[in-house]
Amino acid sequence: MRTHSVVAVIALVGLSATAAVASPITYAFTATGRGNIGAIGFSQAAVVIAVQADTDNCHLVDPWTLVNDSTSATISISGVGVAQFLSTIEVQVWGISGPMVILHLIALDDRQLLLAIDHPALVGYDLRSPLGPIFDSIPVTAGGAASTTLGRLTGAWFENITFVATTGAGAEVPEPATLLLLGTGLAGLVRVARRRRQ
Repeated sequence: MRTHSVVAVIALVGLSATAAVASPITYAFTATGRGNIGAIGFSQAAVVIAVQADTDNCHLVDPWTLVNDSTSATISISGVGVAQFLSTIEVQVWGISGPMVILHLIALDDRQLLLAIDHPALVGYDLRSPLGPIFDSIPVTAGGAASTTLGRLTGAWFENITFVATTGAGAEVPEPATLLLLGTGLAGLVRVARRRRQ
């Protein structure tokens, strides 16, 4: 009888386990740009770079630099198409305490700067919350390169950059421990049901 009680408790604990809630965030950069992607050149094209990340991954790399690495990132170029970045894209706030704060977008395959934006609204920005739109008309010649599904993005030059960060509804992502508890709970229920039949 005592065994049945222990198994029932384990089953209830396993079935009542909750999933961890991820905190997705999208960093979107829209701009006018020129450069090359693979063998295709573009000029004065509308460009959108969308970086998906998780706010739980934000971390300081030094006292003045906060970063968040992408879970995925795309670039859409009018007249060319949409490409997926093949390397991690890092969103970086440099100089987080001000007075000059710069938001960098860096391709980690070559540690190349893709884009930068400077705006007073970035002072104290933690990369975890919604922000924007923020507009910066100063042209940025990134010169960096990044691998994409359409080829290497090279010679990029951007102007009239708008930045927006949006958070999505938390997507429930089961953790391994939660799945283990659930499995243990279900196994306990199966065992109790079998013993009752005997």
